[in-house]
Amino acid sequence: MSKKLRSLLKAQISMYVPKRLPGFLKKLGPVLLMGPALLIGLFVLYYAWMFEMTGILSSENIIMTVIMIVTMMTVVFGISVAKGHLFSFSDYNLLMSLPIKKSELFIVKLFSYLIYTLSIYIIGLLPSFIYIGITNGSGIDYYLFGTLTIIISSLIPSLIAIFLAILLRKLSGNGKHQRLIENLFNVLLLVVVFGVSMNLVRVEDMEDLNFVGDIIGRSLPFIKAYADIIFRHNIINLLILTVVSITVGYVLVNFLSKTFIRLNEMANVGYKTKDYKGGGIKSSGRIMALYKMEFKRFLKNFMYFLNTCIFGVMLYIGVIYLLFNQDLIKEMTTAISMLGDSDIVYSFTVLMLCIFAIHTCDIAAISISLEGKNLWILKSSPLSPKDVFLAKGLVNFTVSMVIAILPYALLSVILGVNLLYVLTGVLILVLSAIFTSAYGLLINLLLPKLEFDREIVVIKQSASIMVALFSNFFIIFAIGFLLMYLNEITFMSYLILIIIYIILDIILLYLLNGYGVRKFRSL
Repeated sequence: MSKKLRSLLKAQISMYVPKRLPGFLKKLGPVLLMGPALLIGLFVLYYAWMFEMTGILSSENIIMTVIMIVTMMTVVFGISVAKGHLFSFSDYNLLMSLPIKKSELFIVKLFSYLIYTLSIYIIGLLPSFIYIGITNGSGIDYYLFGTLTIIISSLIPSLIAIFLAILLRKLSGNGKHQRLIENLFNVLLLVVVFGVSMNLVRVEDMEDLNFVGDIIGRSLPFIKAYADIIFRHNIINLLILTVVSITVGYVLVNFLSKTFIRLNEMANVGYKTKDYKGGGIKSSGRIMALYKMEFKRFLKNFMYFLNTCIFGVMLYIGVIYLLFNQDLIKEMTTAISMLGDSDIVYSFTVLMLCIFAIHTCDIAAISISLEGKNLWILKSSPLSPKDVFLAKGLVNFTVSMVIAILPYALLSVILGVNLLYVLTGVLILVLSAIFTSAYGLLINLLLPKLEFDREIVVIKQSASIMVALFSNFFIIFAIGFLLMYLNEITFMSYLILIIIYIILDIILLYLLNGYGVRKFRSL
């Protein structure tokens, strides 16, 4: 390894280490190292609650299921990450001027990308891995083979994501509709992933959920091989998968090191304005202009869309799947009708699904942070803080309505829900969207992140989006437990939800118009 390559690798690693910390955190010193441990601990508790001490699934099937989910996440998220790390990185011009081989430069960027995808595997797999090890009283060999498996299992999905990123780069080119093609490609990939997953599962098999392991073993044999390494210490599988991963990686490095310069040049050149013809000047009000700008920002950044609206996408895919699977609808209605009056139970089940989609799609929680260092431009514009809040809140409200209203209406029609319940449910969805819009803005004002080099840092790593997401989960569960406490779902449950949301909306809007305005001006 050359000295130059070592220096670049060291610089790349340093990007993942915070250089400056607030004074009160700096004094804590080594205590900060407990942060990742506490995070993993929380995940372990989550898995313990979810699987009830492996009473629902066997230990091996838990691991196989989690590996499958994390693998899908790595492929889907890895495409956008590969674009940023390998094909459109911000320091392209600087690195091209350095006296270093292009193959070594690619190795550095690939290393950065693999660190990111490995982190997905560590966060996704380690909690269940530790939980099962403790529950089963496993020895050191279990943890040794499991650690090797986590490292090796992240390579193949990461390389697949790189290949798909290259394919997407070729398909989208530099045309005017590049972003549209990229977003359609990513949405299509999500549809394929979730569609295949749903087709593997049949409701009649769910009496014994351990059938999941058999399906995964037949459909994705490499995941079965990983489970054999962890639980049966299959050294042959370990050697085969390691050799395959390293070989594919070696071939990819040699191939891409010769072409990734051209791919980056393509990524850094905009489309040509050939035969350009000027059009009329479009004008709109100040609030509407900001609204359109915010909405376009949301649509152009697929990671922004995916990270905040993943459950909404899953909801749409589920509804489309049900439209073409009448047998599953009959099985679902039979199961749901056992819970009480079918009409109200159908309606309430669909309503809670859509409310969950709205609460997990709180894009307002990062809308102010995304202004970054350009926030001063927005503050100096002829817009009051209330105007800014209204425009950004309307974007969140619009997206919430898009991901919730149509699925709610279609599911209500499929299940034959009473029109009164449907209209009341729509009112609740509107109130919940107002809540998440105001709540997200307040969280972002409390926890702004205005210094960043890439928008993805705010979208995936900012404190505001994490707090908003987890607290929204808590709010949904709290509402669910409150209604379950009433023992029976009736029309009164709808009225209680309406009252709860109206009270919360009034409180949040009051805080936003008072504290929120003062906080925005101080940023």
